[in-house]
Amino acid sequence: MSYVPRLARLPALQFFGRDRVERLKFVPDAANSDQVKIDSIQIGNLKIQPEANGEFILPFYFWNQFSCALAATAISFLGLTILFISIVNIQRQNPQFISWQWFDKHQPPRSIIKLKIANKQTLIVPYKALKYFLISLIVLVSGLCLIEGYLDYIEKSKIIRLGSTQKYQVASMSLLATSVTQARTQSRQQLPQLSPPAWQQENDRINRNNKEKILTSGIVRNPAQGEWIWRSKGFPVSQLAAKPKRILVMGDSFVWGSGYSNMNDIWWRQLQRELTRRGYEQVEVIAAGLSGASTHQELEQARNLVPVYKPNLIIWGYVTNDPDEGVIEQFNYKFVNQDPIIRLIKTLRDKGVFPRLNTLLFEARSRKVAGTMDEKRFGYEYSQWQLKLLEGKNFELYKKTVKELGHFQVSSGIPGFVMTLPSYPDRAYFTPLYSKVIPLFKADKIAVYNILENFLKFYSGFNSDPIYATLDPVYTWRINPANGHPGTTATHFYAEQAADILEADYPQVLGERTPPAKPPAIHINDWVPYNLNLVASSSGIYTFKYPESEEYMLRLPIGKPFVQLNLEVPVAIKEIRLSGTGLKAASLDITAVDSQRKFDDGTIYSFEEKQGTSLVWNLKGQSSAKSANTIRLSASFQNNDRKLTLTLIPGAERQP
Repeated sequence: MSYVPRLARLPALQFFGRDRVERLKFVPDAANSDQVKIDSIQIGNLKIQPEANGEFILPFYFWNQFSCALAATAISFLGLTILFISIVNIQRQNPQFISWQWFDKHQPPRSIIKLKIANKQTLIVPYKALKYFLISLIVLVSGLCLIEGYLDYIEKSKIIRLGSTQKYQVASMSLLATSVTQARTQSRQQLPQLSPPAWQQENDRINRNNKEKILTSGIVRNPAQGEWIWRSKGFPVSQLAAKPKRILVMGDSFVWGSGYSNMNDIWWRQLQRELTRRGYEQVEVIAAGLSGASTHQELEQARNLVPVYKPNLIIWGYVTNDPDEGVIEQFNYKFVNQDPIIRLIKTLRDKGVFPRLNTLLFEARSRKVAGTMDEKRFGYEYSQWQLKLLEGKNFELYKKTVKELGHFQVSSGIPGFVMTLPSYPDRAYFTPLYSKVIPLFKADKIAVYNILENFLKFYSGFNSDPIYATLDPVYTWRINPANGHPGTTATHFYAEQAADILEADYPQVLGERTPPAKPPAIHINDWVPYNLNLVASSSGIYTFKYPESEEYMLRLPIGKPFVQLNLEVPVAIKEIRLSGTGLKAASLDITAVDSQRKFDDGTIYSFEEKQGTSLVWNLKGQSSAKSANTIRLSASFQNNDRKLTLTLIPGAERQP
């Protein structure tokens, strides 16, 4: 059957821009019943998607043919002028530096290139000038190398340095292990590949995987459309609750999981683990979120989800950008990236030419360019934008949203509460962002819990921990060095706070407390790359095909492509087996949940590479075996058969 499209008139166009940015918007014609929806714009090989407000940001190429010709003319004229002035000045100051001379009268000074015309000789490249140039170039490059080396040292000392106390403790545990010769704990000082540009690429790979992994986010372009329930092939969610009680967590990127390579590290998954740890086995925690979503959009989504998934309670995670009603525009750094100098710096950085120095130059130039742009036209910087959301028309609209949220809670008959999610322990930063919003929730009789003070108190005690005292606090709380979303330190704290609130004020939702009598079963519910197609053949036995392409495979922090398998609940593993007819060799790395803090602190337990088609790693007695959280495998093959079987043998120990 063939399809003949119906003719329709194009909507009106609005084209506007200034400086280096052009924006195009299609405005519907109210009188036209046949509307055309523009999904994307193709300019050569560049495909441009619309922004949330329907605008297309078009590249304005400053270096077009006319601009290049004009620039070349100006530069050439300037260069010739400088050359002429330099020759005249040199001739006046040192006649022997560059001059016309007769062969039979004078011995010409040394030079690299000489030109003879008739009976006269000219020094094209004087030796002295070249010598000065080369010395200056060597000094310049050496200085840049020293600066790059210093930045590298600072980077490692702040991002990846662990205190000697932890290394001593790990070494002590290794001495008590039954397979001491197999295991070695890698100090993060041995990982030179942890640079911001490398982590930026890694963060992009993580989020590309997440977009494909989360079955509801890959098809949703407009946050007002589609369903947000977090589900994947490894973590299916049905409309019918899997347990007697169900909690729905609503949120934005904090729920979607920007920067998280393990979905079980997201705070609502940490809440599920915490409730299970406390013995509330009858509660299922599900979540719905999309990056950039506001309270208004979350409310609209909840209206659709609640009748379908029928939760017994709703937790609204409040983030400081949630009051966004679309009135105040946030500054978009796509505008800045059109700057030709920034594009040059970024190209050099991405190609590995002084990446750390060029990162600093990139940030400095970005701030300078952004500072020249009109805030009312191009939007406000993020921290200022958050404060602007609490003013004027936007705040008046947000008051209506909060009032509607209160009405929704009452009409649905489902209890719920709002909980703040401070991403970093800074009272001065978060207090003004909470002070005007929390009274709104209280005025509309919405239960709200501001955990900022508890967060600060927890941080003060946590910061005195000798293991973390030497780390830069910024990177202690990030999920990775290139992503500012909260890391496992914070997400576990959120989970504990939410569990405390549930126990104190909503015990009817938790049911009876029955501490588990046996260790949890081994279950892998998440993996990277997203298309691994992991299949559980029986308890603890999984088959998968090792990827042929490394495009979606992660690399950091171990420095080589690997497959990552994430356990639903940290469990004791005494032995890991890997087999495949085409397998040549493989190495194993594990991260574990800390027995005292009850979250994965990122310490890597690495086991030696083994060769053969059937490999066995003995973990019995290792600290990582007590509560394994992630399993990372790097393999090589002797033929095209990349099918592998992974067997996880549980240990006798219970999860701490």
